[in-house]
Amino acid sequence: MTSDEFDSKITALCAHESAIARRDQERAGAMIESIARMLGMAIAASAHGNKAAIDELIMGAEHYIAESAVAFSESLKRAT
Repeated sequence: MTSDEFDSKITALCAHESAIARRDQERAGAMIESIARMLGMAIAASAHGNKAAIDELIMGAEHYIAESAVAFSESLKRAT
């Protein structure tokens, strides 16, 4: 599977839950926890347990998450 195919699949998988999470803080929290857990596992696996590599990957993920959240927030503002 290519990265674009994976992106499409994970986006489709999360789309319904994301819509619900916009109205339900508990569902949003559960969704974030599940995604964070899976992200943590992916980071640990790709870093082969190397603490420095884990820290670097987490920092990169945090930056990307923040950029994505701001961009999505702006799109929500334009839609209303």
